[in-house]
Amino acid sequence: MLIRNYAAIALLMAFALVGCGSEDDEGGGGDADGAAAKTACEAYCDATLGCTEFAYLDVAECKSEECSMLDQTSGACAATMKNYYECVNAKTDKCDETGCEPDYNACL
Repeated sequence: MLIRNYAAIALLMAFALVGCGSEDDEGGGGDADGAAAKTACEAYCDATLGCTEFAYLDVAECKSEECSMLDQTSGACAATMKNYYECVNAKTDKCDETGCEPDYNACL
């Protein structure tokens, strides 16, 4: 649950960067990394639905709350979030996110 809380905080920070623009993307419009992060996030929602610490009511809420704005994220933050979701998705035990902690500094 702690990892999911940190992920939520990181996403909020990423969305704030998008709204204000960022050094990575002057227009704040996202890029291919953002689209890839969103795709990985949606797969993450599907894969972790059965976990006891799943923080959402269902997969649709997970995709809406956790993934919907990722395609607007760009640069290092988008790559960091993509890597995080892909790390969890690649694990045999999708409920064990140990070792997949993202570098939140990329989203500051």
